[in-house]
Amino acid sequence: MKKWVQGVWGIAIAASLFLGAVGTAFAHTMPEEEATLILPKPPVGQFEIVPHETTIGDLDAFGPQFIERRDFTGDGMRFVRCDVYNGAFIFLARTGAQDDRPASEMPIISYDVQGVSLHTPSDFLVSAPYEQVVAKYGEASYGLRNNSELVTYVYAFEKRMTELSFDVDAAGKICAIHYRSEM
Repeated sequence: MKKWVQGVWGIAIAASLFLGAVGTAFAHTMPEEEATLILPKPPVGQFEIVPHETTIGDLDAFGPQFIERRDFTGDGMRFVRCDVYNGAFIFLARTGAQDDRPASEMPIISYDVQGVSLHTPSDFLVSAPYEQVVAKYGEASYGLRNNSELVTYVYAFEKRMTELSFDVDAAGKICAIHYRSEM
């Protein structure tokens, strides 16, 4: 076989292996919009928490008396953390340390959900079977074993460096939902 034909076949095989690996990394079909959280019945109808759009101030829909806010600066960054219902829901905003806008105007960039009041647009919530997530969107990008009792299934998104993950117990129930963003 001529050397140029071998070279073309070599490139074709390398490209198919590369594309197969990329496809495996994002084999799921979950859109980033699934990271939206829905509070079904606050005092005035449904409330949606959309990462990178909803602000810390918007969380007052939970009732300001149920929110504990902490604003702190370190390592050149400013963080605002909101614990709702004694930590059942934790929301975080992050910006540069020099950003002096009111905390209420900062967008939410990550969250931890351990309570059952919030759900995603597909009704995934804490206490639901994780198999519902897999049935709708396929296998996670990867899984991590946190300890002997929990596995975290991570769905990474291509458009921005973000992840939606589910902590799942041995019985297959979702124990927590996390959203993380590097932006």
